[in-house]
Amino acid sequence: MMSSFLEPRIKTYYAQDDLFDKQYHFVTFGDADEKIVLANSKNGILGVLMNRPKKGDAAEIALPGGGAELKMSATITRGDNISVTEVGQGKKSSVNGEFVGAVAMENGVPGKIISVDLVRCQQVGGNN
Repeated sequence: MMSSFLEPRIKTYYAQDDLFDKQYHFVTFGDADEKIVLANSKNGILGVLMNRPKKGDAAEIALPGGGAELKMSATITRGDNISVTEVGQGKKSSVNGEFVGAVAMENGVPGKIISVDLVRCQQVGGNN
């Protein structure tokens, strides 16, 4: 794992779907307690998936207040707010109403996994 400026705050949930190929993607709450699913631009952000669980397996989630590693879908600059794409990857937040879940701790390009500090999910321009 790459270095991060904050130690991760990890909590274990269970994968509602097969998330084996979604390590270092944003996730959110699933349909039942203790279940998580891939996050997208409409369902908010709980944290970042740190392992590779199949459906029903334990999923280690890095939570706000700690650091994590996140896969980027677009170019990002250190210090930028990061929102979520439709496939759970990070992108620079630039539109009112987007969910922000992290701050970039290093520069990144599409496909790169970068160090981030996770923040409480909030909407840009929103009242959350």
